[in-house]
Amino acid sequence: MMSLTEAQENSERKIAALADAQIRSEDNMRRLEEAQLRTEESFTKRAVAQAHADHKLDELIDIIRESRNGRR
Repeated sequence: MMSLTEAQENSERKIAALADAQIRSEDNMRRLEEAQLRTEESFTKRAVAQAHADHKLDELIDIIRESRNGRR
């Protein structure tokens, strides 16, 4: 009878440890999802900034080309 009680207690400890591990895993997954969202937002902002910089560079190139062609 004692060994059955010990086995039950051992099983309960293992189940509790698994439940704790699951809770930690879910928390880690939530933090990972949040970090992924921040990364995606950052990439979007950088893409917009890059497009703006590209546009400005194109304008500068046009000005220089016009200047070299004697238009200014």
